[in-house]
Amino acid sequence: MNPDTQARYQANRLRVVPEVSYSPHARKGEYNPRLDLVLFINGIPTATLELKSEFKQSIENAKRQYCNDRPVTVYLWEHLFQPDAWLKVLDRFLHLQKPKEEDFDGSSKPKEKLIFPRYHQWQVVNQLIDKTRKEGAGQKYLIQHSAGSGKSNSIAWTAHQLASLTSDQTVD
Repeated sequence: MNPDTQARYQANRLRVVPEVSYSPHARKGEYNPRLDLVLFINGIPTATLELKSEFKQSIENAKRQYCNDRPVTVYLWEHLFQPDAWLKVLDRFLHLQKPKEEDFDGSSKPKEKLIFPRYHQWQVVNQLIDKTRKEGAGQKYLIQHSAGSGKSNSIAWTAHQLASLTSDQTVD
């Protein structure tokens, strides 16, 4: 990145805010819906999370539980919610799909669906991009995916990110 772009990137402020009330209809003591966690970038909410448990727990307990007791979700805290990674997800992975669905009367209308990478997709795309930066273009790789695992999205995300690499990033 050029110095100006790098400075603007570094100026981003990422915050995790617990228990955010969101309803304009909240009434003290009666009705106060809230979100367990909201992820903000520069004051703009970008994601929400609901934490569930059988007992009341602090955010630190929930983080510890996710990181230590549930190895499948470790990637959320150690990889995905790191500032650079979260900005990368928003910039290079989120995809708004607008497939057309047919109504009962035969008419069709678009239905919006936000596509978010699953762990194996996030991992394979990042590994391929990192390898390409290090080894250059023209290498062959075998990626194993099962039916219904999101191969098409992994391929599209990889292709999109490969196309954005420049020659000064060691791609021949």
